[in-house]
Amino acid sequence: FGILPPGDNRIAGPMFHLIIAGLVVMGVRHARAVEADRRALLTDSEARFRQFFQSSPVVIGLSRLSDGRYLDVNPAFESLTGWPRDEAIGRTALELGLWPSAADRERMVGHLRERGSLRNYDIRIRLRSGELCDLIAEVERFRYHDEDCLLLSAVDISERKQAERALRRERDFSRTVLDTVASLVAVLDRDGRIVAFNHACEQVTGYRFAEIEGRPVWELLIPPEQVAAVRGVFGRLKAGDFPNHHENEWLTRDGGRRMIAWSNTCLLDEHGEVEYVVPTGIDITEQQAGAR
Repeated sequence: FGILPPGDNRIAGPMFHLIIAGLVVMGVRHARAVEADRRALLTDSEARFRQFFQSSPVVIGLSRLSDGRYLDVNPAFESLTGWPRDEAIGRTALELGLWPSAADRERMVGHLRERGSLRNYDIRIRLRSGELCDLIAEVERFRYHDEDCLLLSAVDISERKQAERALRRERDFSRTVLDTVASLVAVLDRDGRIVAFNHACEQVTGYRFAEIEGRPVWELLIPPEQVAAVRGVFGRLKAGDFPNHHENEWLTRDGGRRMIAWSNTCLLDEHGEVEYVVPTGIDITEQQAGAR
């Protein structure tokens, strides 16, 4: 274009500065475009998070790790705890009375520091009404607006916990009754495996329940020559022929034999099918020996 002589590859001073200026302008524009795209993506990401945060049925609380003060809570949090968002933000769970004790929060934070995050973590909180509520939670530690924060999401499992406690009380009660009675009481599943074995059974056989739990009764306690007869009685019980009575020997840990008179019944499932066989027995070994 007449700027340089033919064959001269040098760039004239003014033209060089013009090109450099153009490249700088292009670089600035590109950087601004990249920053604008980044901000748009960040804004979109925050909008999606906000939508999830507000609409989720899961209880969610966002708090600073340093002091535990809430930065935000969702509607599910308000509904469960009884604390409105504007009263919760800026305060800690301890100040709201959600943690029954400061040690409970410190324990959770300690576990979080050790593991990095928490999954299926059981916690108990106190609602504004004063009631205790069981939750299963997930806790994440992350950076939010240049601060270390905790994001806790939780589901109310109070009904399940109450059912578990009721079942445990019932089981403990049943176990106490079983261990109190003088009769031998066992519970067998449909395959003849031992699922309960009271203290009287332990005394007669010399076996602890923990040693024989889950093993078929005829594998350890029934003399080989009597297994067929016992299996026959067991089969009739499963078929619905109960209650019935039977006598057979039990083998003891030290190799002895005890003659037991059994009164057998069954427990049915919701469909009316036999789920468990419950034999209740009396040791008649001495009676038989005296009769001879």
